[in-house]
Amino acid sequence: MAWKKVIVSGSNAELAQVTASEGINLSSPVDIGGSSYNILVLDSSGDVKKIAAGSISGTDTTYTISASNENNPSITLKDGDATTVSTIGLEGSTGIEISSDGTDITISSNLTNTNTTYDAGVGLSLDSNATFSVNADQGHVTTVGALSGGSIASGFGTIDIGSDITTTGTISAASASFANLTVTGSTTLEGSLIFNGLEFTEEAVATHSGSHEWGSDNTNTHEFTGSISATGNISASSFSGDGSGLTNINPANVSIQVLDDGYGINTFSYDGGTAKTISVDPYTGITVDSNGVSVTPGGVTAAMIDDDAITNAKIAAGAITSGKLANNIIEGLTQGYSFTSANLIMVSDASGTNLEKATLAELTTYFDGALSFPTNSDTTYGLTAEGSNSSNPTIILTPSGGGATSSIQLSGTTNEIEVKSADTGNIAVSLPTDVTMENLTVTGILTAESVVTINSNNVTIDDQYISLGESAGANVNTGIIFGANSNGTTQDGVALMWDPDGANGGRLKVEHAVAGNDNPSSSDYSIPTVFSGTSGDATTNKCDHVGNIRVESNEIYIYV
Repeated sequence: MAWKKVIVSGSNAELAQVTASEGINLSSPVDIGGSSYNILVLDSSGDVKKIAAGSISGTDTTYTISASNENNPSITLKDGDATTVSTIGLEGSTGIEISSDGTDITISSNLTNTNTTYDAGVGLSLDSNATFSVNADQGHVTTVGALSGGSIASGFGTIDIGSDITTTGTISAASASFANLTVTGSTTLEGSLIFNGLEFTEEAVATHSGSHEWGSDNTNTHEFTGSISATGNISASSFSGDGSGLTNINPANVSIQVLDDGYGINTFSYDGGTAKTISVDPYTGITVDSNGVSVTPGGVTAAMIDDDAITNAKIAAGAITSGKLANNIIEGLTQGYSFTSANLIMVSDASGTNLEKATLAELTTYFDGALSFPTNSDTTYGLTAEGSNSSNPTIILTPSGGGATSSIQLSGTTNEIEVKSADTGNIAVSLPTDVTMENLTVTGILTAESVVTINSNNVTIDDQYISLGESAGANVNTGIIFGANSNGTTQDGVALMWDPDGANGGRLKVEHAVAGNDNPSSSDYSIPTVFSGTSGDATTNKCDHVGNIRVESNEIYIYV
C-alpha cells in the first residue's frame, strides 16, 4: 500500500509508463539552448524514453554560416531550424576577409611582416625569449617623482625630503631626532620614556628622589592600580571606603564605645579586638536554639497573662481557627461536669462587635420565651398510606393517645411516585417499576442499567460531544443505527460505526441490513477522509487507510 498521485489539470505527472492509443500531444517547440536539456525518443519497442541533448550528434545536417567582416571577426553556425549551434571566433585584423554574405572566408596572400631588432637599455635586461625585465640595481636613478608605494632599501643614504613627512602607516627607525614631534593618534614605545630625568618603562617607574607634587587642584583625581606602600606616614583630611582592606590595627589605638549586656542577655565582655557571640538568657519555660525562641512544652504552668492584658480588640475575628487548636483539645478535660444555673457561657452581641457573658439560667429563660415546644410528650404515631399508586398519595399519622390525625401529602402523578407500607410502623416512598412523568430534570448523572427508549419526534442535545462505548472495552465497534424497525429485530437499519482497527487509528464504516438491537462487527464499506500534509504526517496521524485522500502542495494523492 502506498500513496498514489491523482493526475488532474495542472498536475506535475510522475508516471512509470504511459500507453496512448491516439499518440501524445506536446506543446510548441522550445529552444534547447544547451546540453542540460533532455529529449524524448522512441526505442525499438515503441516506448518513450529520454536522452540528454548533449549526447545527440547530427548526421547529414546542413548549417548556414554568417560572419562579421571586422577586426577579430566571428563565424556563427545555425542548423536548418535557424537555431544557433556554435560560434567560431577568429583573431586577426588585416589579412582575414569575409564575403559580404558571410558565407566565404579568405585569408589574404599579401600578409607581410617586418623584422625588428630590440636591445636592452640602462636598467633593463632582455633574455633569449625576447622578454624584458627591470634590473634590481637602479643606481643611475638620482631623482624620482612622487612615490605612491613601495619601500626604500637599506643603504640608500640620506634622504632630503624638504618638507613634512605624512603617513597613515608606520615609521620605523633605529633612532630619530625631532625638534618638535606632534602625534594626533597613539604612540607605541618598545623601550623607555625619559622625561626631564624621570624614566618610565612598561614594567615600572624607576626610583626618583626628591618631593613630587601631583595635581594642581583639590578636584584632581589620581588613580593607582595595585597597592601603595609607604615607609613614612600617609595623611589626608579624610579617608573613604568600607575599611575591609585595613589590617594590623592595634585596638588600643582605636576609640571604642562601651557595649554592655542588658535584660535577657547573658553577661559578656567586649574589647573590640576579639570576636564575641551575644546569646539570649532564656526565661523559665522558654527555649532558645537554632530554630529561634519558642515556649518549652509544659513550660506554662500558671497564669502567664494578667487580667485585661489582652482586650477583645486585640484578637480579630477568625484569628484563632480550629486549625490553631489540637483536634483532641478536650480529651484531657474532666468529664461528668454538673451544670448549674450559675455557669457562664460567652456570647457575641447582635452587632458582632462585643463579647459578653451569660448564665445558663438566663439562657433557659430566653428559650422558654422565644421558642415553643409541644406538650404531648411520650406520644407515638401509627403510619398508614392512602392512594399508594394514585396521584398525590398521602401518609396518615395517628397518635397512640387518641385525638385528631395528621396527614402528609406527597406531590406526584400516577406512575411517578409510589407509597406503601414496608413493615410495621414504616412507610416506603419510592419510584414505581414503570415511571411516567411529564418533565425530568437531572442535575447529575443519569445512569440506565438497561435499554433506554425515547419516543419523540425530535431530540435536542445541548452537549457538543456524545460519548459512545465507554464501557464496551478495547477494539469494539461503536456507532448509531438508523431506520431500524421499532421491534428491534427486523434487519432493515443502516449502521454508521467507528471501527477502532487496533493500532492503525480506526475509521468510520457503514453496514446495511442491521437490526435495532444488533452489534455489527463487519461493514460493507468505509468512509474516506481528506488529510492535508506530507505522507510522513499522514502516517503519524494514522491516515494510511485504503481510499483516503491526501492533499500536498496543490497535488492530490489516494492511498491504494
